[in-house]
Amino acid sequence: MPLDFQSFRKHILVELHHGTTQPFSASASPKSDECYAVEYVRNKKRVFCIGRALSTKASGYTDYKFLHSSASKMFDWPTRDDIDTCHESCVFYGPITIEGNGPFTIPQLTEIEQVFIWFFKTRHS
Repeated sequence: MPLDFQSFRKHILVELHHGTTQPFSASASPKSDECYAVEYVRNKKRVFCIGRALSTKASGYTDYKFLHSSASKMFDWPTRDDIDTCHESCVFYGPITIEGNGPFTIPQLTEIEQVFIWFFKTRHS
């Protein structure tokens, strides 16, 4: 079972989207070298970014290197590293599969977008 109620609610949403039961993740903390969708504030607007977890720090913080959108539904690593530290409470989906050699596609992107809308509404209403 997830460690907190918010994670449990996210899990149920994913199950409803897939129409089947899904296994629970044993760990609520992001793992290094895995990619996650992270709620982020850019230009005073809440968005989500896809980032690779680099290293986990104390108190639930993790350093992420973020992908940039290179075209509609396509992503690439920026020419300069876009690295930031985020709290695990901002992670709302993952781990994520990234396909290709650059630019990359994300098979779960539609699902991530739907979960982000739900996550944003429940967190900021």
